[in-house]
Amino acid sequence: MPFPTSDPIEIIVVCAIAPGKLSRFENLVYPFIAYVQQSEPDTLTFRLVSTTNSDAPLVTFIESYASIAAVELHSKSKEFAELMQKATKEKLLVENPQRIIGTASGGFVRVKDIKWVEAFEQGGGLCNF
Repeated sequence: MPFPTSDPIEIIVVCAIAPGKLSRFENLVYPFIAYVQQSEPDTLTFRLVSTTNSDAPLVTFIESYASIAAVELHSKSKEFAELMQKATKEKLLVENPQRIIGTASGGFVRVKDIKWVEAFEQGGGLCNF
């Protein structure tokens, strides 16, 4: 196992979305985010960051897990497999997602405003603030 089991596992996944498909991709992902929040208590952070400043938008997932076991539970879930099958079938991704996995080696997290959580819980969708 490449990571100490006592440290949270940090993952960044970058997805290049096909032109004109960002909205559809997000509509597939939002129910999955709700599933992760409700069903994976050892998923500590699961955030979606979308950029739309190019012809091929990028979606970045920022994820944190309590352990390798939590990562495996997430990545082997039926819901994750279904999401990826739909994204592939509908040709929503330009290429395979790029994935970076490690443990935090510095920095901090400061939570001052959780409007994005409240907005998601009140109906999902992107929040611009």
